[in-house]
Amino acid sequence: MSLASHISTIATAGGNVTGITTSYDQDDTPGSLVSAQLPALLHFPAGGVREEETFGRRMWGIRHRVKVQLFYQAAGSGRIEDNLGGIVTLVEAYIGEMQVDTTLPACFTFEQYGEPGVFLFNDIKFHGAEFVVSVLEHYQA
Repeated sequence: MSLASHISTIATAGGNVTGITTSYDQDDTPGSLVSAQLPALLHFPAGGVREEETFGRRMWGIRHRVKVQLFYQAAGSGRIEDNLGGIVTLVEAYIGEMQVDTTLPACFTFEQYGEPGVFLFNDIKFHGAEFVVSVLEHYQA
């Protein structure tokens, strides 16, 4: 599968998370977000790297990385402290949904968690969180 296919699969699974209103892959990213679309997940390519398997298995893989941004609420709607509980609850729901989603490859992992904070999207500040997930795709040498 390609990175775009993995992003689409992850974005679709993200749409199944209880509490998420919209989940966008890289091809559906809106020009702006309005309150009716929030909380929203946006998924973007974050690179990839070739990895070699060890112990003479003659296999290698490509680890596809996907940046996931959770936009919870416009920053002008309150303080980040007032939204921390909701943000953390959604991140935990996302992790839980991804762990049980059978459409995702078995080699789907969370790589990097960011602290909740303020994130800019098209010149508007939002409260939310950002993290990186990855999929390792194996190939025979």
